[in-house]
Order: sequence, then C-alpha cells, then structure tokens
Amino acid sequence: TSYSYLYFEDDPLHAGGWVVSYNSGTLPTTLTIPDYVVKSGSTFYKSNAGVSGAKPVTSIATMGFQAKDTLQYVNFPNTLLDINAKAFYNCYGLKSIIIPDSVVLIDEYAFYRHQVVTTITIGKGVQTIGAYAFAGCSSLTGELKIPSSVEKLGETIWAKYKL
Repeated sequence: TSYSYLYFEDDPLHAGGWVVSYNSGTLPTTLTIPDYVVKSGSTFYKSNAGVSGAKPVTSIATMGFQAKDTLQYVNFPNTLLDINAKAFYNCYGLKSIIIPDSVVLIDEYAFYRHQVVTTITIGKGVQTIGAYAFAGCSSLTGELKIPSSVEKLGETIWAKYKL
C-alpha cells in the first residue's frame, strides 16, 4: 500500500522513526496510519518491522493534519510516541479519538475545536497533555479518564467540555 496523501520525514526526536503529516490529495474519512513505513524513491509504502529500510511512525507533525475536515476517524499506529502541537487542530469532522498506549505526549492544541467528537480515550502511556489539547470539544459525552501515567497537565485542557 502506498500513501501518496501522506508525507513522512525523519523524526528528529526519535532516531530511526518517521514523522507523518498530510501531503496532498484526498484524505479518506477514516485515516489509518501504518506502524511501519519504507521509502522507495519518493514513494512511501506500508511495511513491517524487520523489513530492510522499514522505520516506525513515531510522531504526528506539528500542524500535520490541521483543518482536514474530511477526517472522521484516525487509527493511530501502535508505534506512535508523540502527537505534536496542533496536529489535528480544527478538524471539525472527527467523531472519536482513541489514543494508543504507546503515546507519551499529546501536545498543546493537538485536538483543539473538534465540535462533533463524542468520545476520547487516552492511552495508558500518556505522560504529558499540553495546554488546550482538547479545548472546544463541546460534544463529548460520557466519562473522561486521565490515566495515572499522566505527570503533566497543561492549562485548560478540557475548556468548553459539556458535563
């Protein structure tokens, strides 16, 4: 599987990993980011651990998918460590957010202003949630659980959350 609508670059914080962002073209309504990717020429392909040249997807780029309204669901890779600032800022179409246990950082404004998202599940490995990470998620229902692994909470992470 090739990913012409995604762009991968070397992750400066996690040696041997990829940072992923939107490239061009039409994003599917359900985006599945692969665990491992290999580059051949200028094309990126889904791969597996242990395949020559394959590297894990470790980070979502700052503003990587900002304002991509067609996204409704994102299946994050289990290799993901960081969701950087404004990664999914103003993605009004997202309906559900499930953060895998591998993630340690959800940076500031990462999921800001997701007005239709109804559920957020935060993985057990998250250590930092940045300021306003989930601010403006005004349609949330149910109970939000912050895992005991969280050591640092940013200012006003849940602004405008309806209880």
